This record gives sequence, structure tokens and C-alpha cells, in this order.
Amino acid sequence: MTEGPLKAQAGWYTTETELQVRYWDGAEWTDHTLQLPPRAKAPETTSGLGCLGTFGWIIAGVSVLIGLGLLSNGGWSILGGIIFIALPVAGYILINAPILGRKDAEPEAQQEKVSELVTTSPDGNHLAPPPVGEPVEPWGSMRDELEIVGEAYRPDAFRALWDGQLPTNRNGAEFRDVAQIVADFGNPYDSHALAVWVRGQHVGYFDRDTASEWAPYLRDVKRAGGYLEVPARVWAAAREDRVAARVTVRLPNPDELMAANTPPKDGVTLPRGSMIQVTKEEDHMAVLTRYTNGTTLPLAVTLHAIHEIRARSATETVEVRIDGERVGILSPTQSANLLPLVKYVEERGQTAIAHATLKGNSLKADVTLDVLKAQDVPDVWLAALGPKTVDLNRPRRPEYEWDDDSSREERS
Repeated sequence: MTEGPLKAQAGWYTTETELQVRYWDGAEWTDHTLQLPPRAKAPETTSGLGCLGTFGWIIAGVSVLIGLGLLSNGGWSILGGIIFIALPVAGYILINAPILGRKDAEPEAQQEKVSELVTTSPDGNHLAPPPVGEPVEPWGSMRDELEIVGEAYRPDAFRALWDGQLPTNRNGAEFRDVAQIVADFGNPYDSHALAVWVRGQHVGYFDRDTASEWAPYLRDVKRAGGYLEVPARVWAAAREDRVAARVTVRLPNPDELMAANTPPKDGVTLPRGSMIQVTKEEDHMAVLTRYTNGTTLPLAVTLHAIHEIRARSATETVEVRIDGERVGILSPTQSANLLPLVKYVEERGQTAIAHATLKGNSLKADVTLDVLKAQDVPDVWLAALGPKTVDLNRPRRPEYEWDDDSSREERS
């Protein structure tokens, strides 16, 4: 295969491997390949005299007999006999000369295969583009579930997901992972088509109505060089004559795809998990009213471990900020759930970023976090942040004993 179809449009292209195609993203080859179903075999035809068929053999035999008869008569009949015998012999040589010659000829040098654009598989199915670029995770809360369509037309994809060992029991098997949603606007059946991929397999599409609603947002994601990535649940089972499968994905509202503000670039986004209500928002309405619009708004907030100074003590808690400005704190219970995680991130020189939603108006506003509690965060996620690099030495306010007699005397 050549280095690539230079200056060619993005798409699936043939490779040196029969029935395999590879995706060219318009600039370079990707790691995405597809194994196509085999083509239907064309009826085999016999070469040489075999292609004459029974009728041809009869004509040839009659010609030879006539030729032999003419030869026996002498005179000009000898010439006619030679002609009648020579005709079928010459036909045999002409038909089989290429075949006979190939047996002794040296093999021709193999030509390097040039990649050709492939838009459909041998069975006529449209080939959807794979996920290429950077994954984009929706920022808003993914409350809605969508069951995709078209799984029945892709049994090989589900066989591949189970390494060819699909369960045959009634309950089947399932797994949870992420799905990639890719704009397939070149689809001949729907110009708003959105393809769904799981673990490198094209498993189906959004239904037409949902695809039409999401298409403008996915167009923006595609222009930015990315694709949507959302949680998914995949179920499948082998039946006697088919593969039964179901894929469900979780989505936010389309207008909650992106955060209304810009998440910090130097932070770590905490995994989603529990809905946690922020407190004391009423003390920060001057900040919150700059964002409220009467609807639910997705926001990126930062979480900070602080010592809240109170009348007689300093309490460690979690402070919530939007674009660097305080908008509330967590209750003692929820602070206990998140403090170990926030401090763990800060000890590695990072800022903890959380998904949040803001709902309200100029009178009242509520901020809700969507974040996994410290005790539920997987160890593999924690290990990925690396070793501790910062010591958190925050000064504490002295614990004054306001009712102590000696202190009153000193103040007097």
C-alpha cells in the first residue's frame, strides 16, 4: 500500500489485505480498520475448449469427420479435408495459447496496490466514519437514556465485541463502557445521521428524530476536530438464526453539551457520580446572577480545601468557586465526603474541577455538583495523578476559650 492517498478526501480506503479497509482522515492514516464481509463468488467458467460446451464439441467432431471423409476422396477433396480438420485444431490453439504460455512464463512483478476509496461494503451497506480526533465529553448532567437503532443489521460487530463467543443463554451478557458518537452527514439515507461506535465497532445509529436534534451540535464538534463520547450499556445474545442486541447511551440535553464558562486548563476534572447540593449560595447572589438565565445551566466549578473561620473555631470545609469567585461551600457531611479527594488533587499541584449545574434567577439560585465521593473513586484514577508534590500547610486560627476566666481578666 502507498504511504497514503495524498490530498484525498477522508474516508475508508482499500489496503493490501483483501476485504480490509483502513480510514484516512484527510491528512494521515488512522488505526481504524474494518473487515468487510466476503463478496459473493461469481460462477466459475472453464477455460480452453471447455468453454465451447457440448454443442461446440459436437461441431468440432463433425468437422473432423467431414475432413477425414474428404481426404479419402483424393483430388481437391484433400484440400477441403485439411481445412475441416485444421479449423478445430486452430481454434483450440487460439483459445488455449494464453493459458499454455502462462504455465512456462516467468511471473510478472507485483504492482504496488493503490488505495481506492470505499463507501460501501460488498453487501451494499454504507460505511460510516469512525471516531477520529479528540473525544468531547458532555459537560451537562447526563440524565437521559437513548436506545439506538440498527443493531440488528450489524451482527458481526457484536460478535467481535465478544470475541466471537456470544452467550447463547436467555439472559445474554452486557457490559458498560463509553460510546463514540460520530457525525455521518455523508450517509445516503439521512444527512443528519449520527453513528455510534463502541470499542472500535460500529453498532448502530441515533434514531432520525434524535439525530436531527443533535446534528447541529455534532457539526460544531466535528468542525473542532472531535467526536462525542458518552456512557453506554451494551447487551447481546446469540439466538438460533440471529444476534439479538441492544445499546443504550446516556445524554444531556443538547444545549447542555458545553459548559457555559471555560473550564480551567491547569486542573483535573473529577469523575462524575453523586449529585451534591452546595450551600450558602444566597451569600453570593451578586456573582451567581451574572450566570443565571432562568434555565438549568452547565458550569465548570473548582473545589478548594479551606479552613472556614467562625466565631470560636476554624472548620475545614470545601469551598466552591466559579471563575475564581466563591459561590458557596459544602455542608459538613458533604465536605467530609469530598475533602480527601480535593486535598489529594491539591497535593499534586492541581486544581480540582467539577461538573455543576446552576438553576435559578435573580431571586434565588441553586448550584449542584455532579462528582464522585472520595470513597468511590477508583484507585487507578488516583494513581494516574502521580505522587505527592505539595505539602498543604494551611495556618489555623487559634482555638480561643472565650469563657475562660483568665482570658477575661487579660482583656480587662
